Amino acid sequence: SGQGEAVLTHTMYVHFRRSPRIFRPASRPYGLVAGQNLIPALPPFCVGAPAQKPVGAPAQKPTTKDADPAAPTPVLPLHIVSNPVVQKVLPMVGNISYLTLAAGFLCSDMLQLRCLLAFGYSSLSLYHAFQLRPLRIPLAGSLFFVGVNSLFGVKVYLDRRVQLNEEERDIHQQFFKEDMMDYEFEKLIRQGEIETVEKTTRLIHAGDNHQSLFFIVEGSMDASFRDQTHIKLEKGEFVGEESFIGKPQRCKSSVDALQGCRFVRWDLQKLKGLMAKHAQAERALEVKVGRQLASKLKMANDRLSRSEHQLLVMRMAFGTGTSEVGKALHLAFEQHDADGDGTITWKEFHEMMRKLDNSEHSVTTAQLRNLFDAVDEDASGEITVDEFLAWLSKE
Repeated sequence: SGQGEAVLTHTMYVHFRRSPRIFRPASRPYGLVAGQNLIPALPPFCVGAPAQKPVGAPAQKPTTKDADPAAPTPVLPLHIVSNPVVQKVLPMVGNISYLTLAAGFLCSDMLQLRCLLAFGYSSLSLYHAFQLRPLRIPLAGSLFFVGVNSLFGVKVYLDRRVQLNEEERDIHQQFFKEDMMDYEFEKLIRQGEIETVEKTTRLIHAGDNHQSLFFIVEGSMDASFRDQTHIKLEKGEFVGEESFIGKPQRCKSSVDALQGCRFVRWDLQKLKGLMAKHAQAERALEVKVGRQLASKLKMANDRLSRSEHQLLVMRMAFGTGTSEVGKALHLAFEQHDADGDGTITWKEFHEMMRKLDNSEHSVTTAQLRNLFDAVDEDASGEITVDEFLAWLSKE
């Protein structure tokens, strides 16, 4: 009201009059003057005083706080970002980018993974960059991952560039194609040396420590043991693989490369150093060596089983009191062929072997069954003397 304004003006007049040197302005009297504001201007340092703008001062630009929060703040030119076609395509770009990144989790190949991630993060960067109000931190993160995955992708590609010569490519195709890629094989073959011997050459001496790993490419090798037994090693076989898989061991046999044998020789220490740097090549070579060890074990078991069967036949022959195996088998069959048709069944065979077995270590039923099934190749359930002799004559 007018009365209240007059009281406030009077109070401020009394206050300013008590401190004339500080508060009284030279050109502005205090009091009610026609045409002037009822409340005189307060000094700018007074609490709550509005800032006084000098007469004729230019208008101030609105600050960030005063800006419209819905106004676009693109990182690209506004006329490009606001294009209706761009805004229409943008959601599709975002969906493609996330689908590509998700597909990367299904990749087992490192190069494919890097390519998918680089493409996915590139699409995601475009999605953020063409927004009217982009999120700058996700945009910066996407650009960072584009650079990282592109860098490692190029590195993997350069590592996989294959430069095999004709001989090396032939070895890979013939022996290593199923177990390792050509770029992995290239690292392996370059670590070794391909050698050919013109005459029989001893490569390993019994009792020495394994220093090398060999792989037979062509020809054969001969392994001789202390008991004078020999094993012929053919192409496609490793020699000394036990020391590669486990700890270095002493050689149990002497190995000779026969005339014309061609093989690859690796120094075990250098080979293990290479495998430590290239995990994929190491796994591939271990798979290859492991398969061959399993195959060798099966062959050894087959040899033992056949030897065991032959010993059982010898035992059966000696039980008849006849020194010749053929006559012994005929005599045994005549004695235990109940119906006289020249064949014996599993039951008759089992009874015959039990009667002829006079040794301290009795033969088990499983051993006898294995022997019967080995002789009965046609699975007829019956065996004849001729089948027995034919089986014994096999190598």
